[in-house]
Amino acid sequence: MDSNDPHLREVQRLFLQHSNRLRGFILGLLPDRVAADDVLQEVFLTVTAKAAEFQSGTNFLAWERAIARLKVLEYRQRRFPAACQLADEAWGLLAQSAHEMDDTWDDRREALQKCLGELAPRAREVVQLRYSVERLDLEEVARRMSWTVGSVKVALSRAKDVLWDCVQRRLADTKGSSQ
Repeated sequence: MDSNDPHLREVQRLFLQHSNRLRGFILGLLPDRVAADDVLQEVFLTVTAKAAEFQSGTNFLAWERAIARLKVLEYRQRRFPAACQLADEAWGLLAQSAHEMDDTWDDRREALQKCLGELAPRAREVVQLRYSVERLDLEEVARRMSWTVGSVKVALSRAKDVLWDCVQRRLADTKGSSQ
């Protein structure tokens, strides 16, 4: 397929749009981050090579998940050929479970974003330093906040409790209003 082909560009755009969800799906089947990233790259190459097979208007995420499931199986067979492999049925159940969890992810992420906005400013700051892109260790968070490591641990524990309660409440409210 020509790299200027609009269908190929659309498939690649969809891949990038769904790449975080697909990575989460792969991590559900293969909980090694480096291996998951390798498989994600293989899926991209396969999706690009098979772009002509994708029918616009159909479920792109389901199509790429099917490819990802096969790539995870291939990876495991290459990496652990002598190891006891899960039966096909077990892989199907794992994949279905990952798919079902993924269906609730958008609601959970939206609820978490709203709940983060409700945290006190210093609590939000400590959570962002620890868990956002930089993923700073406790010592570095403490240094940046001019706190002790113990204070950071307490603040994170409290913030997690508040966020957990808030997310659960929002999800329950969403579920109740949709019924």
